[in-house]
Amino acid sequence: MDPVKRLVLRLKLHKTEGTIVHHNAILAKQIKGSRMVSGYALCQNQACWHCWVEDSEGKKYDVSSGILSMPFEYSSDVPEN
Repeated sequence: MDPVKRLVLRLKLHKTEGTIVHHNAILAKQIKGSRMVSGYALCQNQACWHCWVEDSEGKKYDVSSGILSMPFEYSSDVPEN
């Protein structure tokens, strides 16, 4: 099972409070060799500060993608425009 979907189900089951940043930190502890990355999430011509998890191979994981059904693009720099 996808680690993000599994964590989202466990968070809902245990009614775990916190923000997306807290939940991504829990996800980073569960995926061996991963780290939290800080940057910007881009969606529908808008950008906001965001954190996500990357494993050693560069694959990106994000708890908010398991909760929201919007596709995000991730950037380490503030995009122009």
